[in-house]
Amino acid sequence: MHVNKVEGNFHVTVGKSIPHMRGHTHLSAFIDTRDYNFSHRIDKLSFGPEVAGIINPLDGENAVTKANNYIYQYFIQIVPTEFNTRRRNLITSQFSYTNQQRELNHASGSHGIPGIFFKYDLSPLKVHINEVHYPISGLLIKLCGIVGGMFATSGILHRLVSFFVSSIKSQTDSSMSEEERLKAKAAKMESETTGSQR
Repeated sequence: MHVNKVEGNFHVTVGKSIPHMRGHTHLSAFIDTRDYNFSHRIDKLSFGPEVAGIINPLDGENAVTKANNYIYQYFIQIVPTEFNTRRRNLITSQFSYTNQQRELNHASGSHGIPGIFFKYDLSPLKVHINEVHYPISGLLIKLCGIVGGMFATSGILHRLVSFFVSSIKSQTDSSMSEEERLKAKAAKMESETTGSQR
């Protein structure tokens, strides 16, 4: 089935289609509601040519009801999509949908026509998907940048740790009293002299 590129709908319902000035209506007065059921399975629904990798969300949709007087409505938002690859350029469409279903009961105020209705609208936006290939030299340059960045970062971290260690060490040295420094110096000299006498 081909449809125009404007908002519209297509449907499956019971009765003979009778055209009139505003569209058409379905004459189903002589068909008993026990004679039909709108349980259905959608094997494939797409807008435009198929493209590998695009999943049409309604493919394989299965809806089952035991009620005969039932309405299924699918509200579809179509987004035009253009693919530019090395092999081909293609214009197609992707879509998303919401759905609503209910049993019709005119006595309780649930009115409508039983059937399966697809209402679609085109998005004013268009998606462009371009396949871009970078040369191997670009990959090598990026790898060199990553390795160089790792060396620079490790050098900065080494300097920061060395600075903090030396500042902590100098603070502990300055906090020692003069008497403790003289004792430490005497102990060091004594160990040196005993080591030289041996």
